[in-house]
Amino acid sequence: MARKGQASVEQLVISGIALGFIALMFFIAMNYASDSTRISQAKDAVTKLAKGADYVYSLGPGCRERTQISLPKGVQAINFSGNRIHMNLELSSGNTDIFEYTDAPLIGSISEVPGSQEVVISATRSGKVRFGESSLSCTPASVAVSLEQSENASSYFTIENVGEEALCNLTAQIEDGPVSDAVVIGMPPSGLDVAMTAQVYLNFSVPLNKSVDTYSGIATVESQDGSDCSTVVTIFVERYGGPDVYGPIAHSINHTPQKPTATTEILITAFGNDSGTGNSSLAGCQAELDNSGIWNEMDADDGAFDEPEEAVSYELGTIGSGDHVLDIRCIDSELNVGEETSYNFSVEERMLFLIYGSGATYEEELWMEWIDTHESAEGFGWGYDVHTRDEVVSGSVDLREYRAIIMAESPSSDNDLYWDLKSYKDDGRYIVLFGQAMQYGLPNLDASEIPGSIDSTSNSEVRADHYVTIGYTIGETPAITTAADNVYYHSDFIGTNILATSSSQIRATILEGHYIMTFGVEHADRLNTNGNTFAGRVLDYAFMGREQDYIGPQVIDLDYEPDPPFDYDNVTITAIADDSVTGNSAIALCQARLDGGMWYDMNATDGSYDEVTEEVEYSFENLQAGLEHTISVRCYDTFSNLGEEESVSFDVYGNILIITDWHFPSYWEMIWTYWIEEQMVYGNNENYWLYTMARDQDVKSGYTDISLFKIAFIAGYWTTMNMGSALEHYTDEDGGYVLLVGPACYFSSWGWGWWWWWGHIYDDDDINVIDNTHAITTGFSLGNLTIYDTAGQMCSVNFNGDNLAQRMGSSEEVLGENSHVLIWGPMEPDLFNSAGDLMTQRTIDYCINSSTIGED
Repeated sequence: MARKGQASVEQLVISGIALGFIALMFFIAMNYASDSTRISQAKDAVTKLAKGADYVYSLGPGCRERTQISLPKGVQAINFSGNRIHMNLELSSGNTDIFEYTDAPLIGSISEVPGSQEVVISATRSGKVRFGESSLSCTPASVAVSLEQSENASSYFTIENVGEEALCNLTAQIEDGPVSDAVVIGMPPSGLDVAMTAQVYLNFSVPLNKSVDTYSGIATVESQDGSDCSTVVTIFVERYGGPDVYGPIAHSINHTPQKPTATTEILITAFGNDSGTGNSSLAGCQAELDNSGIWNEMDADDGAFDEPEEAVSYELGTIGSGDHVLDIRCIDSELNVGEETSYNFSVEERMLFLIYGSGATYEEELWMEWIDTHESAEGFGWGYDVHTRDEVVSGSVDLREYRAIIMAESPSSDNDLYWDLKSYKDDGRYIVLFGQAMQYGLPNLDASEIPGSIDSTSNSEVRADHYVTIGYTIGETPAITTAADNVYYHSDFIGTNILATSSSQIRATILEGHYIMTFGVEHADRLNTNGNTFAGRVLDYAFMGREQDYIGPQVIDLDYEPDPPFDYDNVTITAIADDSVTGNSAIALCQARLDGGMWYDMNATDGSYDEVTEEVEYSFENLQAGLEHTISVRCYDTFSNLGEEESVSFDVYGNILIITDWHFPSYWEMIWTYWIEEQMVYGNNENYWLYTMARDQDVKSGYTDISLFKIAFIAGYWTTMNMGSALEHYTDEDGGYVLLVGPACYFSSWGWGWWWWWGHIYDDDDINVIDNTHAITTGFSLGNLTIYDTAGQMCSVNFNGDNLAQRMGSSEEVLGENSHVLIWGPMEPDLFNSAGDLMTQRTIDYCINSSTIGED
């Protein structure tokens, strides 16, 4: 058996040697094949370049050709000098040189970067052949250095003038990028003669905090004539002091707020630092709570893990009360996991013990001592802070931070204090009134109409089935020992009578109502077992009875005024914020925004946010005309819950209603519409002349409400027929203006009393201004005014109104006003000269400014 075992081992050794030899031969063969391929590529490229040079040389100066070549990896240099092309190629077995000779003397340079490239080959006036279009050559094609963090070094590359003329004003630069913070390029000589070379130095200084990685950039040298060349600069940044084998340290762990309760959202913050344990970039940090085995990813505060030191955070949310341990660990880019760092903190169910004076009274001290020496039956930590009445009223104490408020003394009246306490309990938080505090606390907190009284008894009777009375029978009288005359009660209250000092149900010493719990015993040090049980349950119920609000308020009755709004109106948004069915918390804030813009704080109409239901409002000023404006409203409650957003949409009406023929807009109506669009900028703003188009039959039927627009604009021949009643009500009752232009002046007498004859059409390009005191004609001289380059106009006959301008050589009106109606006879506004444009702009603006629609 031993010989067989020895033979097996020998066979395995021989097999291993054979396999190793085969692997070595395979590796050598692969390298040889790779080298052969690269040598073939290099020879092919050099041959193509030589043939291209001989070809353009044979054709003479000015001849150019483009040759496509492919360079292999490992090209160290390509040199063109004399009649020789020389390429130096790095192989696995060492460097090799490849040559090719030409008939032409050669100059120039090409890129040594591997891959395909197109080379320009040209014959120069001096009888040489140039490769490339630049007179500058940079060698080698790349400069690489390997440096540790904080290490310095220098290197250089060589520039050569491969052109036929001297180069001037040479400059050098490193492109902004990954290497620019670790290398400074020296300046080349100011000039370089033909065939001369110079060195450009590179000074490397790697920052200590630069991550271990490979960085590359381009160094470029350029001359005044536009010639340039470049070299790739590569830095291999290595670990300072060797490889990184240690993970980052987590430190400076903290939590906010500093005194969280079980209903507080907790934020964990920390720092991860690898600068002293390898100086690698952090890849992440994780947090684990209470040894759960669940590691939660933390966030980098700057948005990315890419530095050796990072500020990190994790939203822990709400957790149960008690002592907790949080472990944090971090990982670097080398996948080293650092040691866990532990952090201990507590979540307390804290209460506020509110004392009325500057110091605690004897009775208040007794109840604080009782809380300190007893424990919750439900596992709550009865931690509490002590604050005075003045601290609460001044606002230096935020009552919302406390789970419950305890009082053992209360004043007969104090509007400021009781206002704050009522706001607190209206948010669903309990107030516990011990001893004398229930005497005046209940009526001032709206749970009773009268103050309480004091009773000298040591016995009380269970009056209701309640958490406080679990295990006790209703109607029985357990012996609760108290000092004589020191049990307070209420005989008239709003709430549940839990424990009474007599057989009468109305003499309650423990009661609940309006988020108030009471226990009227004044001297807590004299309670027996039953008294201690009741007192503890009163406190526990105050904790358990509070319901956390997780839902934001509703927005209802969202509305706006005026309705409808016009251009440049102030639009007031009104709404009701209601949390009565979504948690019953007070409203903290409402906000409004216009068309998806920024949010603005709304005002509570009663002056303050302090109720479960609030009426709110906000005004957006000077809204410009436009279709489909949308205003959105959202609200928060005092638990910072954000309710759903509600929106209302409306149009802000422009000033002009263009009334068109009932079939489709006519030629005249369209060219006037186009003119309005082109001239909008001449109004007060681009929306001042915003218009809406409507068919005449829709106006007559009332489908389109003409009273929403400041002016009715009509330019068609037939549009005005039978429109009399609709437009007369619009001008006489609504205060709108009608502007008739061009062809509309012809048939407008039908159904109207503004003039009594059809108009006339004339091929005229000027008018006679006969009144230059009107807003439209002011500044124009009386008499002839050319308004057209060439065109015609419609004139009215016997127009019953003020005549501002008429056709030259006649008495027929071209521009006139009759109450809320204006006529303006030119036919084709697209042919207006500057005077015609200005006169028409004034006419429209006059109608808009004179209309009283939208001013109520």
